[in-house]
Amino acid sequence: MIFNVRDKNPLLPDRPLIDVGAAVVLEPMLLAGTILGVFMNVTFPGWLITLLLAILLSYATFRSGRKGLRLFRTETKERRAAQEAQQERIVELAEQGSSNNPAESSDTTEAESSSSSPPMDPKKTNLNNCSKKTAAQSSKSVLLLWCGLLSSFFPFPRWTRWDSKYDRH
Repeated sequence: MIFNVRDKNPLLPDRPLIDVGAAVVLEPMLLAGTILGVFMNVTFPGWLITLLLAILLSYATFRSGRKGLRLFRTETKERRAAQEAQQERIVELAEQGSSNNPAESSDTTEAESSSSSPPMDPKKTNLNNCSKKTAAQSSKSVLLLWCGLLSSFFPFPRWTRWDSKYDRH
């Protein structure tokens, strides 16, 4: 937090990157959840904690996957619409160019066809970059949590004699 105190929001340059009001509202609930989690960890048996974590991670994976699929469909529709609009512009320029000067029209259509998509609004680009970064970070977090959960089901074998010698008390 100390490193990001002076940073500005990339979408709203007049606002800070860290929303202190939101942190003040969320921090008591975070501490209450930590206390409750420690109490549950001490009280419940290990298999129940593992089962509850599996349920929680399944739910988080389902929601993340559903949101990712929804974003993929939306972006695909937008990309198709942009490609169709670009094709229409190329056809219009080709028709205009063929009536005016054939040599100039071929240069124009080549320039138009070389660009893959129309220029985007900078605000929209920043939003897309932020959402992609957040999606990548959340998928890494979910993967890391699943690896931790699986390691609790399948513990690592003891390969060394040193471990087995000192475990027999």
